[in-house]
Amino acid sequence: MNQKGVKYRRCAHILLYFIMTFALLLTGCQSSATSGAQNLQDADASGLRIVTVSLSEGVSGSTYSAALSAEGGAPAYSWSLTFGSLPQGLALDNGSGVISGTPAVSGSFSFTVQVTDASSGTDSENFTLIISTSDDEDADDDTPSAADCGCEPLDTVVGSVIQVSSVSQLESAVSTVNSAGGNRTILVADGTYVLNNILYITADNVVIRSASGDRSKVLLLGKGMSGNVGHIFLVAGSDVTIADMTLGEVFYHAIQVQGEQGANNLLVHNTRIFNTHEQMIKGSFSTSTNQGSDHGTVRCSLLEYTENFGPQYYIGGIDVHRGANWHVHNNTFRNIRSPENGNIAEHAIHFWSSSSNPLIEKNVIINCDRGIGLGLGSSPCTGGIIRNNTVYADVNGLNSDVGIALESASNVHVYHNTIFFDHSYTNAIEYRFAAATGNMIINNLSNKAITSRNSGSATVRSNVTSAAASWFTDRTAGNLHLASSVASVTGMGETLASVTEDMDCEARPGSAPDIGADQR
Repeated sequence: MNQKGVKYRRCAHILLYFIMTFALLLTGCQSSATSGAQNLQDADASGLRIVTVSLSEGVSGSTYSAALSAEGGAPAYSWSLTFGSLPQGLALDNGSGVISGTPAVSGSFSFTVQVTDASSGTDSENFTLIISTSDDEDADDDTPSAADCGCEPLDTVVGSVIQVSSVSQLESAVSTVNSAGGNRTILVADGTYVLNNILYITADNVVIRSASGDRSKVLLLGKGMSGNVGHIFLVAGSDVTIADMTLGEVFYHAIQVQGEQGANNLLVHNTRIFNTHEQMIKGSFSTSTNQGSDHGTVRCSLLEYTENFGPQYYIGGIDVHRGANWHVHNNTFRNIRSPENGNIAEHAIHFWSSSSNPLIEKNVIINCDRGIGLGLGSSPCTGGIIRNNTVYADVNGLNSDVGIALESASNVHVYHNTIFFDHSYTNAIEYRFAAATGNMIINNLSNKAITSRNSGSATVRSNVTSAAASWFTDRTAGNLHLASSVASVTGMGETLASVTEDMDCEARPGSAPDIGADQR
């Protein structure tokens, strides 16, 4: 894209950000003291409402059944999907409200169900259905358990505990924590919480997590991507933990950590983030003091759009300005793609504006315009490691681009990543501009080129750029585990002291590792 056009568009977005934020502060309304689950739409005046708040998890290849329930209104009820879709192999019975079948795929599936009564009254509810991988599939693809990679739900408690089960209680708890100066834990009961205002955390040492540990059962939502709730969490305090819940449907970001306010040590764990109008997690900084947010961690989380594209081009997964020493690992990023032909989305993972030393590892990136980026144009990033990540993209993107980009990034180590594109973009890894120096690109596996652009420099060796689709377990699902041994890949890598595990947190051998992210 023309760099001047990018600059003008971003300036417009910054101006819109301040106007919208000021308007939200002026017009924020009081939250209602509704307990338990809350619907995105108000229940019908006759009292019709869906009473089911969550769905049990399923297992791919195993029979599944879950019944939706409603009350009030004028029976009989009819049920329908109004947004999203069920996993392949499952169906919703329009008369009984039972979701049943045998799911053929694993993953996280978000959709909206509407119930209609005999008087044409309606109510709707958002659900997320988690379909996990069967033990047999685990044996085939070497996928570890959550505990193997430290992804089990948190049990962290800091200070005294506040338990909440309604929007008003949640907002009150955040206010109490801020007034008390932090050192508190907020446990959120299962349910759907549709917020009226941003949850603004100004105190240090705060934990906010689901009480159950099941991220699919605690949903904190805004009023939609074009609604008047800008964020779920705006974080100005340090040592804040957000864990084991689902966040989405906001105008700006699900989480913004304000480096300009001195906020450091953010931890986002086992959190699903979906459908944000701009970047999903934002690390902002001060242009006057150059202060950003340091030592952040995002792990074991899912960041996705529920459709094949985002709402506009100015979107991204994790977008950090002037952040130092972040660790981004064991996350999945899906469908971060621009719907605007010619206007590319930002990266799934992006550190720039003089960021330094990010560690980005063991992430799965599926159908995003761009995968991992350090630096952008003349905006640099110094140091860092990108290892054991996989990047896959199909042919359906309008602006499909590179898997890993080092733009004015220096002294970065890019080791043991696997990149496979079905689209026609020619490069898997790029190092660009004269400021890109001292980079090491070793033991990567791809079906596209690794190349310099605009005078970038790097040491490039022991990579394989001729991967075939048949080498992988299920590339179209983003599963880039090796299906079997490959002569040019298996045991053909260099031994690197800084890479002791593979993408599944399993040990690599002391010598002759496999090239790419997966160690067979």
